[in-house]
Amino acid sequence: MCGIMGYTGHRQAMPIVLDGLSRIEYRGYDSAGMAILGPTGVFGTNKAVGKLDALRANLEGSFVSGTLGLGHTRWATHGAPSLANAHPHMDCTERVSVVQNGIVENYSVLAAQLVSRGHRFTSQTDTEVLPHLIEEALDRGLDPVEAVKSILPDMHGALVFLVACAQEPDTLIAVRAGNAGGLVIGMGDGETYAASDLPALVPLTRRAMPLNNGEIAVLRPDGVQVSTLDGAPVTREFTEVTRDPLRAAKGMYKHFMLKEIMEQPQALTDALRGRVDLESGRLEPDYGAGLSERLAKARRIILTGCGSSYHAALVGRHYFETLAGVPVEAEVASELRHRNARMGEGDLLIAITQSGETLDTLAALEHASGLGADCVAVTNALDSEAARIACETMDMRSGLEVGVAATKSFTSAIICLYLLAIDAAAGRGEMDEDEVSQHLLDLERLPGIVSESLERREAIRAVAERLTSNDNCLLLARGLMYPIALEGALKLKEVAYIHAEGSVGGEMKHGPIALIDQSMPTIALAPEGGLRDRMAINISEIRARSGHVVGVLTDGDDELGGQADEAIFVPETPEHLVPIAATVPLQMLAYEIGLLRGADIDQPRNLAKSVTVE
Repeated sequence: MCGIMGYTGHRQAMPIVLDGLSRIEYRGYDSAGMAILGPTGVFGTNKAVGKLDALRANLEGSFVSGTLGLGHTRWATHGAPSLANAHPHMDCTERVSVVQNGIVENYSVLAAQLVSRGHRFTSQTDTEVLPHLIEEALDRGLDPVEAVKSILPDMHGALVFLVACAQEPDTLIAVRAGNAGGLVIGMGDGETYAASDLPALVPLTRRAMPLNNGEIAVLRPDGVQVSTLDGAPVTREFTEVTRDPLRAAKGMYKHFMLKEIMEQPQALTDALRGRVDLESGRLEPDYGAGLSERLAKARRIILTGCGSSYHAALVGRHYFETLAGVPVEAEVASELRHRNARMGEGDLLIAITQSGETLDTLAALEHASGLGADCVAVTNALDSEAARIACETMDMRSGLEVGVAATKSFTSAIICLYLLAIDAAAGRGEMDEDEVSQHLLDLERLPGIVSESLERREAIRAVAERLTSNDNCLLLARGLMYPIALEGALKLKEVAYIHAEGSVGGEMKHGPIALIDQSMPTIALAPEGGLRDRMAINISEIRARSGHVVGVLTDGDDELGGQADEAIFVPETPEHLVPIAATVPLQMLAYEIGLLRGADIDQPRNLAKSVTVE
């Protein structure tokens, strides 16, 4: 979750870029850097390891003059936090400077090709392939904008980046290819700006617009030109933005929930950052050897949480059992604390809690700890009470989540449990190095898969329009998808005020099938890897009773697509990661239905973000 900031205009760029970075420093503090294009056409680049204050200290007494600049705060994904890996990155001729957020998935292949053609790399980052590829395009005679466009077909992954070229000293080029975090363009009086988040621009301008996925913007002091990556012009008006800090944090989105749904590719990338070495195929946990040892030696694992966190625990149960071969229980924290659960030495309780302050989850942690069990908190708040009670903590890294309904924290929690399960499997001898490597390579694809799912909002909105009038809904699934049916039902309750029920497909004949009629829609989760063939039987049974079926299916499944009344398709996904791919459209569906029904989406009635009382 890196932060980027750019400026071109008539004022000195350095203080503007530095101030903008200070407002989005929460996006990364492993290192920081900026490049200012001086009046002689030479970039003055400054970098520092650590927080932005280290960069400020470097810049004291060394003002860099220039009216075009770009800056970056880094949260490391490829390459350790170091001066060499800090952004901006440059080409061999030092005439191209780039800052990036996201991941170039095929960077190792591209880098090897560039090295074979004589390019010199100075970092271990994926970003550095960008300036070198642009350098080659410039050498072929392309202008900077065309040079940037020419390299995009070679890029795999979701990324957002800014480019400055010495030969066009008043031009910034902004690209968004995939959902690797947002980019906002601002327009002032004879100056333009680009930043990862709106708060960076609030002191500078009241006029802003988002750069959407698949678009490129050319920023000059007198205006901005936006086009698709294919070159088609895009007409979009600047809108007036608020100076209220909370509303500014919402950016260009109507609701925090929508913003947080759209941030999931970035949140998932952040959850993997520094924990996965994709080049070596190794897991590199940041939680220390103590937790790895506990995972390897535990005789039993108990997963607990409340609401969405409990649903994540159910997914985690599958991971630990199938990958690590360890006995696992998953239980709602409010029940675990009151039933005198038997735990002791050799047991490992893993509590999932976004806030780290959920009353029942804290009580479950205290109960387990008091009985001699080891305790781990998977939380989004490292300074929380859960982190203090637990003997080990794993950071979700999903970032600030304002909307009451959990979205990105839910999928980040699943990723954390998946990584813990892989660690446990390796430590217990259930998975060899090649198997670990394959699971990690699958994870590398996940942000791109989620990004692709987010591009299907229009299709999901069409389904939402047909379900809006229903006050009841059944979500049906089997196996690994059952927790996602529960989560999808919870989202419909929370933000659309629909009575929704998640049910196991194998239990249909034991009662739920009595609910089926023309007024009861069923959302059937039947992607590949989700016991799809058995779900096909359920779909047939529902259709035979005149039930309305919405299928959540894998791309290309025309057979089930033809049986369902309508379908929401998800990209082909590695089996263990299908729950995340299927979660995203259900979140979006609940959001769209809630919007159509006029619900208070960010602050649903009777609910609070953190439940800290009985």
